[in-house]
Amino acid sequence: MKVSLCMIVRNEIAHLETCLDSVEELVDEIVIVDTGSTDGTLDVVRARSDVWDQIEWSGFADARNHAQSLATGDIILILDADEKIVDTTGWKNALKAFEEGCDGVAVVVHNILPKEQILAGDRIWQLRMFGNRPELKWIGKVHNQIAHALQANPLNGEESKFFQARILIEHRGYDLPKDILIEKYKNRMKELAEEVAAATDPKGKAYYQFQTANALFMQQQYDSSLQFFRDCDLKNMTDENIASASIMAIHCCHILGVPKEAMEYSKMLLDVNPEEAMSFLMLGLCYLADGRFQAAYNFIGSAMAMTQLKDMEYKYLLDSNYMAAPCGEAALNLNRLEDAKALFQMHLEKYPTEKIALLEASIIPVDQARAQGYLPVNGQKVPGGIPQASPEETVSIRDVRTSDLQEQSEQNPSDAPAPISYQQ
Repeated sequence: MKVSLCMIVRNEIAHLETCLDSVEELVDEIVIVDTGSTDGTLDVVRARSDVWDQIEWSGFADARNHAQSLATGDIILILDADEKIVDTTGWKNALKAFEEGCDGVAVVVHNILPKEQILAGDRIWQLRMFGNRPELKWIGKVHNQIAHALQANPLNGEESKFFQARILIEHRGYDLPKDILIEKYKNRMKELAEEVAAATDPKGKAYYQFQTANALFMQQQYDSSLQFFRDCDLKNMTDENIASASIMAIHCCHILGVPKEAMEYSKMLLDVNPEEAMSFLMLGLCYLADGRFQAAYNFIGSAMAMTQLKDMEYKYLLDSNYMAAPCGEAALNLNRLEDAKALFQMHLEKYPTEKIALLEASIIPVDQARAQGYLPVNGQKVPGGIPQASPEETVSIRDVRTSDLQEQSEQNPSDAPAPISYQQ
């Protein structure tokens, strides 16, 4: 069966060649529609596409549908210029699925996120391959959709059949400097408002409410974003969107100082995604903010352990080095000083965080503490020293945290998994 790659582009000179290099051996036809490039993209389009056109921008769906109308293949493959295919293991299986009457094939899209944050990326299944049929039309000026058309027009006339193929697409559209990312989402607000107002289907409206809240979050408008999350119709949202909304709502709550609401969203996330490391992490961070250090240590530590399991694949890709900092703070508050120091060192291997560096330096070996007069030697008090009743292998000699310590509120919370070791 003949495969047509269909793309829409504008000012993608930095990415387009890499994208095409990753896919040109897989497809039989390359169709590209340019929507007003001024940076040399059009030269690449002319040189590397089999069919191309240039049109004025009127929304994502219009551009996608136009590109599709130019394709002559039996199967349509959708890629954006800031994407590339990095794993084609399931390509032959995808083509076989179409030969057997499949309506559409979903592949894994790996979103690379900005560095130096706890969430390094996420992986989602997306429908990117489907038959070239005139009744299959995209909708949506922004966050365009094709699944509705596939579900409404099954090949067998009864129910659409979908297949998941092990094909991995790497997407870097979110890995941008903050100012560029903010501007990108600011430009979407008008179209999102139009989509919310025009939506007649409850599921469609809920989806665009969620996307509006997300766009506000990406612009760092946390008050407005949280209000949109509160107003979202959860009953008509997919579990995937509920999970994503919960994660962003938790961040908004922490920033705005609404810890109880953050806890509720964390529990909702755990209900929706009980096997995701991210669910454990978010609840652990809420416990840490609430001063419930044993639960925080257990949950954040569990997230770290889950992330390090070689054979496990999660939707949300977490950075263990980043997570080591809050886990270390929980350990420090529990007087688990050796664990705390190891966790802080793990964090500092990748992130030179000043606060964590000070905390790590404040935990010294017991021999050094005795030598400096902070601990008794052979049971005898050292003049000027600080006597310690039962020193462990390490001891904290100064507290550089910005907030007062809170007492441990529970030793064995019923809703926490058993403690585990986090040292590498």
